[in-house]
Amino acid sequence: MSCRRMLPLGLGGLALVLTSCWANLQPDRSAPGPSSSTAALRGAGPACQLVRHDAGATRLCGQPRRIAALSPHMLDVLLALNLQPVGYAEVDYFDLGERNAPVQAIPYLGERVTSQPINVGSRENPSLEVLVKLKPDLILREYPENYALMAQIAPTLVLRSTEKDQWQRNLRTIAQSVGREPQAEQVITHYQQRLTTLRQEMAELAKTRSLLVISSGGLSQGISIVDEDIQGGRILTELGFRLVTADASSGLSLGNDATYSIEVLSQLKADIIIVLASNGKSVASLRQEWQQTPLLKTLPAYQRGSIHFVDTQLWARIRGPIAAELILQQIRQILLPEQKMGKVLKSATRR
Repeated sequence: MSCRRMLPLGLGGLALVLTSCWANLQPDRSAPGPSSSTAALRGAGPACQLVRHDAGATRLCGQPRRIAALSPHMLDVLLALNLQPVGYAEVDYFDLGERNAPVQAIPYLGERVTSQPINVGSRENPSLEVLVKLKPDLILREYPENYALMAQIAPTLVLRSTEKDQWQRNLRTIAQSVGREPQAEQVITHYQQRLTTLRQEMAELAKTRSLLVISSGGLSQGISIVDEDIQGGRILTELGFRLVTADASSGLSLGNDATYSIEVLSQLKADIIIVLASNGKSVASLRQEWQQTPLLKTLPAYQRGSIHFVDTQLWARIRGPIAAELILQQIRQILLPEQKMGKVLKSATRR
């Protein structure tokens, strides 16, 4: 039976068929642990390489052309290298509808997609049956679940993206896999230049104003205090800002993923507050909810017009080089006016 002609069989049947059909594509597990480096395979010809990633090491031969990007992060990295996907998976919060939904529906990245990628499902649980029909020659994803099965469909790279500098690492690894190392270095250099320029522009604001970043899916759900765990928070600290956190001095209970009521905002004493609309809540609806809440109107940051609303999808979920550039643009748009306002107030005080 031809692997390329098989029909959907359900997960159990699919696993059996994949085991027999694609056994020759199992990743080489003789290599040491995870790394982002790529090394040529000795004796395997110049077109083959061993790519190390967060689930082990995978042997790649030839130039991958049909690439499935199974998360917004992987799509971001692929597009940054001027490559287009044949398949795509989104986060659960977004329903892209039918398999042939327009690519413009992909948040923040859709306008850059010129192919017609097949919707493979969610990034956490992509459809193996759809992947088989798609016939990719490279699969990119962030999660190790079902890795063994996916590696039998096509060579699969698992590259986590939640830690500092991981988009740069992942960009380099994927660039090496597809022969686009110079493009990757150009993307990284361009971003570092933009970051350095904006850090210089905002040096005075970062030095004199405290900044609080919180996440909320609606005031009834409370708020979570955000730090460098998300891409937007890391970029703010790279720009020199000190992020307000729930430390012992704030008198708040500490703990990962802690949720607080909105009353705690007065205890945190932040000059500027950035609010991430999360859990499917739109920026516009969350802003309207805040504007209608009397307690929040008493905050000095609110009275100065120093509360800004952004989207969690961009600031925390995509985590790639294109998202980083877009976050820099948003930071410049919302915070440079804060710096100009501060100069005006400082000048008025001197008079």
